[in-house]
Amino acid sequence: MERKNLIYTFILWVALGIPTLILSVVVASRKTVVIAETAPNSISGTVAEELAKYDMRLSSDPNMDKELYIPLFKGVKPENVTVENHYFEKALLIYVSGMGADNLEGERIVGDLSGLSDAYYRVTDEAIIYTLRTNEIFEVETSLEDDRMLVRYGLPHEMYDFVAVLSGSGEVSANVEKKLLNLEKDKDIKIYCPDVDKEEVSKEDILNLRKETRADAFVDIRTGTDSDQSKYGIVGYFNESFFIPYFSNVDLADAITRNVAVESCNRALMLAPAGDEDLLLDVEIPAAGISVGFLSNPDEAELLEQDAYLEKIATGIYKGLSEMKDGRK
Repeated sequence: MERKNLIYTFILWVALGIPTLILSVVVASRKTVVIAETAPNSISGTVAEELAKYDMRLSSDPNMDKELYIPLFKGVKPENVTVENHYFEKALLIYVSGMGADNLEGERIVGDLSGLSDAYYRVTDEAIIYTLRTNEIFEVETSLEDDRMLVRYGLPHEMYDFVAVLSGSGEVSANVEKKLLNLEKDKDIKIYCPDVDKEEVSKEDILNLRKETRADAFVDIRTGTDSDQSKYGIVGYFNESFFIPYFSNVDLADAITRNVAVESCNRALMLAPAGDEDLLLDVEIPAAGISVGFLSNPDEAELLEQDAYLEKIATGIYKGLSEMKDGRK
């Protein structure tokens, strides 16, 4: 009797176990792995214009809405793929190491082509480099799926609830922006820092980026100097000629100045109207300037060279923007 029960148990285990095993293999083979986007300009310098480029074959799929499948190679791993979104150039670069031109034989990009203006690839000894030119600034989400890449794209406000553009001048401002981009941020907020993404940024670049991204807020990061070397602290600036009811320039300048002062354990000196030549006067959305310290003060100048202190300033600016996002609801 015991032997018969063992036989039945074995048969039942086989009957249930094998389908489960098969299902596990199928699921594992179809798993989706999200690929993180890297900062622009981190892809190898082999993306030089002198490299020959080849048009990529395209195929429209009416069942895909703002999605594209990019052909890769069998067994591709996330570490083989680097993705960069170049906002100013309106170009998505995908660098796939271990992939050669022979992998593309008979392959094509498939999906919703309405957002593309051009698609081509370059070949190096180590990789294929796709360039997808877009007709607007898009945000993307990328993942590996069945040995190909799925790219979901959309306008900034289709992907995020709140969009901000930050800029500044000088090394301190650029370092604060880099810290902001590295913060663990709310997934509903998108921050663009053109000074990090482009070597030389003009006033027109900033204003165009603000318009094309339909940004909700603009923040200009700056430092101050004074003949009195003992003067120190945080100063906020606003455009007094621009007002909207739910969150004005004064509200934004106050939120950012207050949060930066609290996070950095510094003092908030004042809020002041922007001067006649201030960029804030040309930005027709809630905009604030934040002077994060006085370089003329030796102690504060030393603080502004410390990574930990700059990270506190970045956190304060981010909390100020979050306050604006929540205040609009």
